[in-house]
Amino acid sequence: MVLTIADLPMAGSSNRRSAAERLPSPDDLSDDVAAALADAAAAIARIDQALANHPLRPAFLYRARLLAVRRQAAVDGQLIDPWHLAAVLEGLRLQMDHGLHIVDRGAIFEAARYALGQHQWLVEPDFDQDGEVQRAEAALAVQAARAPPLCSRRPTGCMPGSTRAASARPCAVQ
Repeated sequence: MVLTIADLPMAGSSNRRSAAERLPSPDDLSDDVAAALADAAAAIARIDQALANHPLRPAFLYRARLLAVRRQAAVDGQLIDPWHLAAVLEGLRLQMDHGLHIVDRGAIFEAARYALGQHQWLVEPDFDQDGEVQRAEAALAVQAARAPPLCSRRPTGCMPGSTRAASARPCAVQ
């Protein structure tokens, strides 16, 4: 499956398709991609189960959110130092090298402001952001209701205890 620029959601586009229409169908996924997705889902489930009552769960989640926010900001062209991001999140004043030009300082502050907004989406979304999240969840639920699970498109199926057609490993969905 190859994505084109028309498949990407564009802000202000008048011909927007719903989120459910933009998602690829399970039939478009190769066996390798489906297997990798199933393995990743199983790994995430194992991490979630291991962290359920762990005393370091808040620290792990804090670190994971920092990493996610840094990546989101970087994708949008707002590179931010992890220490600057942690300082902004904790309400500390940024200390910068006095040799920096005013433009560079402004870029650091802009990246910090942007990343702080992204962090808010993850941790404590406001009323409007919560509505956007609920609309996205509804669109994904519509897509999930129409599409079969990733493994079910294979002739052997992917029931607990069965094996994938592409490999001898047991199915990750159990």
